[in-house]
Amino acid sequence: MPMSKKYKDNVIPFPNKKVEQIQQKLKESRDAVEYLTTESVDTSTYMMDVMESELQFMEESIFSRCNFRSKDTSESKDMFVILNLINAMFHRYAGLPHHLQLELDDLFKLINDFELADNPDFDILFDPDFGIPLDKDEGGLEEDDDDNS
Repeated sequence: MPMSKKYKDNVIPFPNKKVEQIQQKLKESRDAVEYLTTESVDTSTYMMDVMESELQFMEESIFSRCNFRSKDTSESKDMFVILNLINAMFHRYAGLPHHLQLELDDLFKLINDFELADNPDFDILFDPDFGIPLDKDEGGLEEDDDDNS
């Protein structure tokens, strides 16, 4: 009786669960990267929207008329770069690579060198609290110090 052509060399294939597991994990990883990338872009764009909105309400400021939406203005080109750097920062925070992260590292070194050189033209120094005394109850989450009861 001739051997069935269905199973070559008398080998019966077993379902390979390992391949299915790997494919599932790859899909989950791709989904996670897509989610983090989308969240990063959305958050960066939202930050620009907030800046733009706040500037529009600061009518006394010379910056209230900044136009971040026109490709013809220098502030729009600057904001484009800044948003992409913020996006790269969020990617790094999430553990994702982004080609502008190397630029961030180089810019950090450059700016730090300016600060160390005590360059009079460079007057924004990095201090985590920016020298601003913060009210511990700024968000209203702490109990009031004043006991008026």
